[in-house]
Amino acid sequence: MKKLFCVLFILALTVCTAASAERHLEVQSTFTGSAEGTTVYLDQYEQNGGIVSVSSLFPENAVVSDQRKGASLSELHMLFCLRPETVAGIGTAIDQMIEPWLEPRFSEPVKGEYAGELFDSASSLRECSFPLSDLTEYLKNTEKEGTTDRNVLPLINALAGMVSASAGTQEPILRVKSYDKGNRFTVMVMDREEILMTASADRAGGESKHWLISYLEDGLYCFRDISISSDPERCSIRTTMSAGTSPSLHSSSTQRLFTDTFVLTNETEEKRTFVCTVSTENVSRPLVISGTAQGTDDGPAFLNAAVSIEGSPETDIAHISATLETLIRPVSTDDKAIVHSDNEKESAGIMLTAVSNAALLAAEVLPELPTDYQSIILKFFYP
Repeated sequence: MKKLFCVLFILALTVCTAASAERHLEVQSTFTGSAEGTTVYLDQYEQNGGIVSVSSLFPENAVVSDQRKGASLSELHMLFCLRPETVAGIGTAIDQMIEPWLEPRFSEPVKGEYAGELFDSASSLRECSFPLSDLTEYLKNTEKEGTTDRNVLPLINALAGMVSASAGTQEPILRVKSYDKGNRFTVMVMDREEILMTASADRAGGESKHWLISYLEDGLYCFRDISISSDPERCSIRTTMSAGTSPSLHSSSTQRLFTDTFVLTNETEEKRTFVCTVSTENVSRPLVISGTAQGTDDGPAFLNAAVSIEGSPETDIAHISATLETLIRPVSTDDKAIVHSDNEKESAGIMLTAVSNAALLAAEVLPELPTDYQSIILKFFYP
């Protein structure tokens, strides 16, 4: 869990983009209870070919990251403006974008009896392998030609960046297996003959989609089981995270860690409401994050959310607000020490500072939480 926190934190610090318009992201979280009035903030600025991040969690520093690596504020803007109908059509859009390039690379179908983690039976198989860079180069060319879906390409680029990061210095190879004319498929990310990650999908259910992502981390096999159902007005994404010593999700050694359900609903042309519910076997009542997102493709975007415990008579734990807008003028960081995110030693120091300040905040929030939540937070900071 701590490693997951660190990964998310580093991703937040290394946000960058190739978009022409420089942007500014402002996030504030205000706490209630004994920590009432305490506010944690994060600001990120696109400028001078990089991203500058400042936060109350590391108040003496400004973190600078390369604009050519990682996700982007432009892609984050797309998520702020995400609509259920976009989720409903994203699979079709990806197929239309990639299939013309992928199809001639597949082998001829081989008849047989096949099975996988997500399906019991398939009767035909086609395969192909290629470097990830071949696919990303194709996408860059289609982007220049203006033939790509503006809502889908940033997502694919972000996923490609994460896959490259997982492979380290090696060029990752993608091995794709397509079953029964593409209704089911598996994509393996390879480092030579080592499998770094596997993503499987069952698309035989019409509007319902089922994904399974698996990878090895710290000696454990980790699984993200994702189910998506959507229509033009509402979409639901349910994710179950599990881990165990066996490479199979269905092994007796595999234990469920948590389940989250995200529901997005259209309210108006520019406004959506969302509810995210996170539950584990270690807590009696789920954590709930609910709020609104508002924005258009060409204007500023806003998000407001409240964090609470389901069924709790007390007030919300925290309120979160975020604004993403065009950067009006460059920001000076002359009063702060500059830290470069690609420097491991400097990044480790910033991480230590941020976690230490987060622990101080947690000490204020803990007394207001149920005892099972207190135990989880204490194990996070003091394993």
